[in-house]
Amino acid sequence: MPAIHRIDVKGGGVHNASMQTASDSHASKKVIGIVVGSVVCAGLFWLLPTAHGVANAVASHMRVAIAALATALYTGSAVWLISNLHFFKAKLRTAYALVGVGFIAFSLALLQLPIFGMLNLWDSFWISSGAAIVVFLLTTVLIYAGMRQYVRLVHAKSPAQSYRLIVVITLVFALITLYISPHLVWYPNVKGLPTYLAAVAASLGFLTGAAVLGWRLSRTMGASYRDAMRWLAIALTALAVGA
Repeated sequence: MPAIHRIDVKGGGVHNASMQTASDSHASKKVIGIVVGSVVCAGLFWLLPTAHGVANAVASHMRVAIAALATALYTGSAVWLISNLHFFKAKLRTAYALVGVGFIAFSLALLQLPIFGMLNLWDSFWISSGAAIVVFLLTTVLIYAGMRQYVRLVHAKSPAQSYRLIVVITLVFALITLYISPHLVWYPNVKGLPTYLAAVAASLGFLTGAAVLGWRLSRTMGASYRDAMRWLAIALTALAVGA
C-alpha cells in the first residue's frame, strides 16, 4: 500500500485517545456550525422579493431556499476541506482542491436557476447565451478531474479513469436526452428546454465517473480515510442519480 494512504496528520504519528477525542469534538462542532449556518442562509433567501410576473411566490421562494441550503452545505463542507489541505502532500492537495472547488462551483450553478426564476430573468444574456448550462457542466469536470488524479496518485485502477470513456458516455447521455426529452417533458413549449436537459444529462457522465472512482478509492484506502471517502462516494452517487 503506498505511503500516501497512511498519512493521518501533519508530521505523521499516532494520536493518543485524548487527542483523538478532542479532534472528534472539534469536528462535530464544525459540522453543527455548517448545518446551522446553512439553515440560516436558506432562511434569509425568503426575504428576497419575487419579480413581477412570477406566478407562485411561495413555491419560488421554496425552490430558492432548498437550493440555497444545498449550496451552503456543499460550500461549507468544501471550504472546510480546502482549509485543511496543508496536512497533505502537494499532489494530493491539488486533487482535493479540484474536488472542493468543483463542489462549490456546482452548488452555485444549482442555485443560479431558482434565483433567475424568482427574479424572472429568463431573458437575460446569461441564460439566453447558454452560459448557465456551460458552467454547470464544467463544474462536474472539475470534480471528476480531482477524483481521477487521486486514483492515479494511489495507483488504483478503474475503467472510469479513462477520459475517453467518460466523454463517450457523456455524449451518449446527452444525445439520448436531446432526442427523447421533447416527447417526455411536461413543458414542451419552453424554448431551449431539451438543450438544457441534454446538458444536465452530460454532467451525469462526469458525476458517474467521479462516483465510481470514489467507490474504488474507498476499497483501497487505509482505515483513517476509508469512511470519509465512502461518504464522498455516496454524495457523488446521490448527485449522479439526482442529475
